[in-house]
Amino acid sequence: MKDQKEFAKDFAAKLVTKLEVEGVKVSSPTVDSILKNNDTPRTAVLIKEEGSNIAPTIYIDQYYENIENGTTTMEEAVDHAFNMFMNSRQSEIAEYVNSSENILEQATLSIRAINAIRNEERLKDVPHKMITDDLALCVIGELPVGKGEAVVTINKSSMNALSMNEEELFNKAMDNLQKEAFSVKPIVQVLGDFVEEDSTLEEIDNCPLFVATNSSCGYGAKVIARTDILSQFAEEHGDFYILPSSVHELLFVPASKCDEPDRLQSMVQEVNSTCIAKEDFLSDNVLFYSKEGLVAV
Repeated sequence: MKDQKEFAKDFAAKLVTKLEVEGVKVSSPTVDSILKNNDTPRTAVLIKEEGSNIAPTIYIDQYYENIENGTTTMEEAVDHAFNMFMNSRQSEIAEYVNSSENILEQATLSIRAINAIRNEERLKDVPHKMITDDLALCVIGELPVGKGEAVVTINKSSMNALSMNEEELFNKAMDNLQKEAFSVKPIVQVLGDFVEEDSTLEEIDNCPLFVATNSSCGYGAKVIARTDILSQFAEEHGDFYILPSSVHELLFVPASKCDEPDRLQSMVQEVNSTCIAKEDFLSDNVLFYSKEGLVAV
């Protein structure tokens, strides 16, 4: 099979052909390598429709892998990407971006929790604050487009455009974070719907784990910046450990119910190395929350 770069070019050409057959006029596609969270490279095809201000980003890594292992065909992959393109074309995001003269000013500043070491280069140009030696809260922009999802990069150029310094940007993002909905639920409640009817929840039910995330379960680890939620959980359960499950959620473990706290670190490291995608990795280090505040174990 072709290498991924050649595959991407072939894939893009076939997608353009299908779009043109369906009467969609597009410019020449661009194939690019985009660094995602934790400096994870993803191969992307960008295709802009004539008269549009946006070029939907179609990541082809999974298509390449699926075709290589025989679980899908090139035709099926192109059809899937075609449907993605058409959906983005008709979405609120497309209408919003095409009609907005200044996207940056319309974006809502928000926070994301990321690994500072694996995103060291990125953080040099992004407003952020350190939580621990390897955890950082960075500022991003989100477009207010209903159920749509779009992220605007916030960097030093953004500060000039918005006439705000780094501290002002961060404080505004933190103010917006206070308005976001989060939940802390027992893991048995979160996993219950995914367990087969003939399975027993007894083993899970005895595990004193609580899942903390936001309503969308996307980049919900930023709950670590909600000191009110951490404080409330401590009032109800006492001091507790925080396991950095992924960028999407945290796990809370009440210290009073943790018989072997020394094992938490190795457990987190093992799960990160075997179960967590590189892009979703947050940290290998356990944190501890008490009335004195948040510290690394």
